[in-house]
Amino acid sequence: MTTESTTGTAELAWGATSFVPGSDVGLVARHTIGLVARDNASTRERLWALVATDASLDDILDELARDGIKALPDFGLAQVEGSLVRVVVRGRVVVHAHAASGEVRTIDPAEVRTWIEEAMPDVASLAMTMDGAEVATLGDRDGFFVLAGSVPAASLIRRFDVESPLTGSAPPEPEPEPEPEPEPEPEPDPEPEPELEPEPEPEPEPEPEPEPEPEPEPEPEPELEPEPEPEPEPEPEPEPEPEPEPEPGSTVEFDAMSDSEPPLVAEPDAVPTLIFADEESLFVEEPSVGPVVAVLVFGNGERVPVDRSVLIGRRPKVTEVVDGPMPRIMRYEGPGQGLSRTHAEFRIDGDSLVVEDLHSTNGTEVMLPGGESGALAPGIPMVIPIGTELVFGDELTCFVEPA
Repeated sequence: MTTESTTGTAELAWGATSFVPGSDVGLVARHTIGLVARDNASTRERLWALVATDASLDDILDELARDGIKALPDFGLAQVEGSLVRVVVRGRVVVHAHAASGEVRTIDPAEVRTWIEEAMPDVASLAMTMDGAEVATLGDRDGFFVLAGSVPAASLIRRFDVESPLTGSAPPEPEPEPEPEPEPEPEPDPEPEPELEPEPEPEPEPEPEPEPEPEPEPEPEPELEPEPEPEPEPEPEPEPEPEPEPEPGSTVEFDAMSDSEPPLVAEPDAVPTLIFADEESLFVEEPSVGPVVAVLVFGNGERVPVDRSVLIGRRPKVTEVVDGPMPRIMRYEGPGQGLSRTHAEFRIDGDSLVVEDLHSTNGTEVMLPGGESGALAPGIPMVIPIGTELVFGDELTCFVEPA
C-alpha cells in the first residue's frame, strides 16, 4: 500500500510485520525493521533505543560498528524512505524483496567483508532470514504478528500491500464532508376529500331469555369420625456427661475400635494450600510453576503474575485438553457486562508475552508504549512489550508491568 505525502510524492504505508520465533534478535518499529545476531552486546539495550525512534540507518550503523569492522555482527536492516526501501545487510542474513510487478530481488552478502547497501523502489514485501530460516507469512500458524518491539526471531517479513492486524493503527486522513444541498420547499398537502358517512346498521333482534335451571338438591353431610386418643410421650433419655477437654501439652488417647472419628489437631506451622479458581470465585493466587515474564495489573486492583497462560472473562472456562499446568483464571463481572464469558488469553512464547482476543463480542483495545493503538484482530495472537496497556470490552483495563 502507498499513501500520498503533503508534497505529492507517494510514500509506503505502515503495512504489517510477522516473525518466526528463534534465537536471534528481531527489531520492529514504524519505519524500520532489523535482524541481528544474538551475540552482539548492543542488541536489546542500545539498538532498540535507536530503532524505536526510527533513527536513520547511518546512526544505527555507527552503533553496530562502534567496536570496529572486525567486531561487526551479522545483521540486516531495512528502512522506509519515502517511496523507497533502503536495505543494509551483512554476513549470514539474506534479504528477499518482492516487487509489486512480481519480480524477486535477493541480496546475499556472504562474500562481502563489510556490508551491501541498496535503495529499492516498488517494494510490496521484504523478508529477512538468518541461516536460511523459514519465513513467516500472514496467517501462518507458526508466525506471529508484531506491531513494534524487540522479539526473539529467526526471520522477519514486512508486508506493504496489506493492513496491520491492529485495525486503526494507521488511520487515513478524513476527507472533508461535502456541504449539504438546500432542501426543496415542501409542496402543500392537498385537502382531503370528505368521507361519506356510513349507513347505520340495523338493530339486532332481542334474544329470548333462557329458562331458569332447577336448583340442585343439597348433599347429605358426612358423619364425623371419632378422634383417636393421643399416645403417651416417651420419657426423655438422660444426657451424657461431657468429657473433659485435654490440657495443653497432654496426650490424647483414641480408641481404634470405636465408631467415632479422632479429633483433628491443627499443626502450628501448617500452611493452607491455595486451590485454583473456579466459576464461583475470583482470581486465587497459586505458586509459580516457572519463570514469571510479566505482571498483569488490572483496573479492579488484581495483580496476576504470568508464568503460564491467563484466561480473562466474566466466567472463563478451559475448553481444551491442557498439556502442562492449568491456566490462571481472571474472572471479572463488571456492572456494564462488557466482557465475554471467555474474552481473551495471555500466554508465553519463548521469552515473549503474547495476547489473543478469543472472538469476544466487544473486542480488545491495545495501546503500545510508543503511542500506537487500535483494536486487536480476533483469533490472531500478537506479541506485546512491557508497558503495553489493554482494555477488554470497554470496561476492564490491564497494564503490563515487568516481573
